[in-house]
Amino acid sequence: MHAFLFLAFPMALIWYCTTNSKYEVKNFIAPLLMGFLISAAVCTFKDFFTFSSHTWTENSFVTFLKLFFAESFFPVVIVSALFFFFSNNDTEYKTSSEFPLIAAFYAVFIPYVVMTGEHRETFTLIAKPLSYLALTFALTAFLSLSHFALQDKNKKLTVFMIISSFLSLIVPPLLETIWYYGANSIFMCVIAFILFSLSAFFYFIVRKTHIRQPIFMSM
Repeated sequence: MHAFLFLAFPMALIWYCTTNSKYEVKNFIAPLLMGFLISAAVCTFKDFFTFSSHTWTENSFVTFLKLFFAESFFPVVIVSALFFFFSNNDTEYKTSSEFPLIAAFYAVFIPYVVMTGEHRETFTLIAKPLSYLALTFALTAFLSLSHFALQDKNKKLTVFMIISSFLSLIVPPLLETIWYYGANSIFMCVIAFILFSLSAFFYFIVRKTHIRQPIFMSM
């Protein structure tokens, strides 16, 4: 189970970067490095300047909010914003880079959070990385659709995709909160796997529908 925790995101990154027919592997070096380095910096800061990884409370809503902001909302929003700000490439490349960017961040961050936390159980070793991998697939699909909706000047679809992206950020911390307050670990693993399957399938549909000619660009 520990192997899955450490290998889930790296294996997904290898698959994504080597099977993407639009960009070469070298085109994803920038988002990969940014994701890894920011995650390493965050983990180092937490290790040296904070006293605990997460304090569970009796209030489930407070627990959910802590997980949501610390592990989902702020990491995704800040890392994505930094990449979008510093990258000089077009929007289509930036949306395609969302997967390697966020997956690289979580490849370091999720194992760190689990291994330094209080609970190393079936949920945290399997369901947690699965749920964040599902989030990464979903975000990539939603951002891609947002890009194409903007190109088509479809404001309603753009707004819907942005709202969907936000809602997807809620799912992983919600699953963990439900698990902590009594849900069966195996059952939550099944739920996480279903969500991962649906997110990956949704991403494949989006990629197949909106795929264009390969682009070979230099970074």
